[in-house]
Amino acid sequence: MKLRILMAVSLLALVGTACSQEQKTTATEEATPAPEVEVIVEDIPSEITGNVLALHVRATGVEIAAPAGNSSAQSAHFVVFVDREPVGVGEPIPNEKGVIESAEQPIKVWGLTEGKHTLKVALADGSRRRIHEKAVASKTVTVTGPWVQASAPSEVKAGEELMITIKSSGFTVVDPEASHDMPAMGEKVGHYHILYDGAEPKGGQSFTQKHSNGKQADHQDMARFDVAAGEPMAQESMEMGMTAGRIFHTSAGMVTLTNIPPGEHTIYVVVGTLEHRAFDPLVADKLTVRVKPA
Repeated sequence: MKLRILMAVSLLALVGTACSQEQKTTATEEATPAPEVEVIVEDIPSEITGNVLALHVRATGVEIAAPAGNSSAQSAHFVVFVDREPVGVGEPIPNEKGVIESAEQPIKVWGLTEGKHTLKVALADGSRRRIHEKAVASKTVTVTGPWVQASAPSEVKAGEELMITIKSSGFTVVDPEASHDMPAMGEKVGHYHILYDGAEPKGGQSFTQKHSNGKQADHQDMARFDVAAGEPMAQESMEMGMTAGRIFHTSAGMVTLTNIPPGEHTIYVVVGTLEHRAFDPLVADKLTVRVKPA
């Protein structure tokens, strides 16, 4: 009998010790807060020339990765809202002008117009929904120009035309064909370069074409690649049945692209000089268009 009582007491002691240890572990876990999630934007100039801004952004307490469809809050990518408030937590990120998603550094903000702009950087998960409500950073910058801004639908069906509207200020738009006989005037005059699925442009870059044999085309040969340009705000139609990296030159304020194949396409609108060299600092805008199968 005494043996049974002794064994029962020992068993209760063991259970009590285990519960005590479990409570201590739970208390320790509760006492260790989750790492604070914060978005930090490095200092940027208060004023920029041109209209493309490079943002260097970092985050703490979360892994930065390209969106892959997951809804975990353990990883995220940056979302820049230009001159607008971020969407609420849990809401989808709109595919609209003035909203930039990126997991890369730096984040390029394209197509800024002259004047003061407020940029708010938040986080979104892999399913492209906003997370971490308090993780927002804000910066303000003033753009002195010149500037160019392009607008177009973010999605069209295969076979449909894509209309791009181009606006600009801070320089004189000149017909690229008429500029052949004009003296060099630096960045006081220029025209638009439409880069179709090409590499990201850089300030001072030369826009030249190459023949299929690899030889660089001269200015006269380039005319074979170009559409005839009209007056500013005229409309031009460009046939897009070509390989990636094609460059068009125009002074038109409205451009219609046709025969774009299905898929996602990147189109840059870059202002260049009479010598077909990008303004430096860069004056450009970026469009991303998805073409759905018919």
